[in-house]
Amino acid sequence: MRKKGFTLIELLIVIAIIGILAAMVVVSLGNARKKANDAVRKSDIKMVAGLLDAYKAENNTVPISATAANLDTDVLTLIAATAQNGAIPTNGPLGAADEYTYTTDATGDAYLLGATLEAETPAAYQYPAGVTL
Repeated sequence: MRKKGFTLIELLIVIAIIGILAAMVVVSLGNARKKANDAVRKSDIKMVAGLLDAYKAENNTVPISATAANLDTDVLTLIAATAQNGAIPTNGPLGAADEYTYTTDATGDAYLLGATLEAETPAAYQYPAGVTL
């Protein structure tokens, strides 16, 4: 007479299938996190672009940077007064090592904001698109 229950082989097969499914879920969640970080970067850059446009409307120029300046330096101090709630990003979703870039032409007529994306190709994101300084 055979006892009811699962054999060791059956249990190992079920555990292996569950492990494979769990690994697939972890990988897909990692990609979703990267895409979410990219969306935050793009949103931050568009918000700062709006502040720079408001600054330019008042001062007829954007804050000029002789070299590529990090957005958490004096550039943000110059445009912080125009922010509605003062929520200007100092760096990207990954912390201090994840910095935005800001460059202008010599006259302050055009600017270029940039960030490095995690999930998209190409990884360099620039706003406004197509502008070369």
